[in-house]
Amino acid sequence: MSRAACLRAKSRVYPALRPGELLGGADDPRFRDAWKMASAESFRPVIERRGSKGAESASCRAFPALPGTSPSPVDWRLESHSARRPVEGIFCMLRWFQALLPKDDRFFELFAAHSHEIVAGARGLRALLEGGDVVPKYYRVVTDREHDADDVTRDILIAVGRSFITPFDRGAIKDLITAMDDAIDQMQKTAKAVMLFDIRSFTPEMKEMGDAVVKCALLVEEAVPLLRSISHEAARINAVAVQISQIEGRADDLHDFGVRALFERHSGDPMGFFTSKEVYDHLEKIVDRFDDVANELQGVVIEHV
Repeated sequence: MSRAACLRAKSRVYPALRPGELLGGADDPRFRDAWKMASAESFRPVIERRGSKGAESASCRAFPALPGTSPSPVDWRLESHSARRPVEGIFCMLRWFQALLPKDDRFFELFAAHSHEIVAGARGLRALLEGGDVVPKYYRVVTDREHDADDVTRDILIAVGRSFITPFDRGAIKDLITAMDDAIDQMQKTAKAVMLFDIRSFTPEMKEMGDAVVKCALLVEEAVPLLRSISHEAARINAVAVQISQIEGRADDLHDFGVRALFERHSGDPMGFFTSKEVYDHLEKIVDRFDDVANELQGVVIEHV
């Protein structure tokens, strides 16, 4: 286009843009599309031409029309000298905004670390249920893993409070890590009850419930990394949640069957019945807490997919 044609385009009746202003304001669809398209590469050609030879001709080149629009006087004006200041302002603001973004890997790594502690605690509890002289040893294992999990939970909650942007909703992060921490807390309470009542032998149903706890822990450990690609892994996360719920249903049946068998076996020994039932109740609560984790995982999928 000739210089004269360019000048005529610039002298249309459209008012000059003020610094930081685009026509239509924040509600203008072009404004919103520009933000979606905005990146360092989008604005660099405009800024690099400042001060170079042929700046006048460069300032007359058409700025690419946004998707869904056609070239217009506004498109010419966006690359005019008077519009360069707002464009540079947008570019600088984007760089500032990107600098504030947290590294999402921090949250995912912390969730993964917590899930590892849950698996270690579940395996320690299952070993404790073998009974005998190893009970005190594995009680310490479960307690140590619970303390380590508490540290990770604290780190996540602090990170949520300090982060400008989180990978998904802050409330969902808090609820998920709280549910995960409740599961390993309940493991520690179970091990503590065993030590408190000096129990050294366990029924087959207790051991099977311990197996259910380990399976749930492994499923949570599998699901947590999938949150990195939640849009693509939503189906798998939901499948894991369904598996945990199914295990929880089976554990409820084991609890009921075991308590009935205890009542028949300890009809003349109320204290024996009470202490063993306490273990059954704690084991059931662990699996219930894992079911809560499954519900939180499904909630995250529903909100973000």
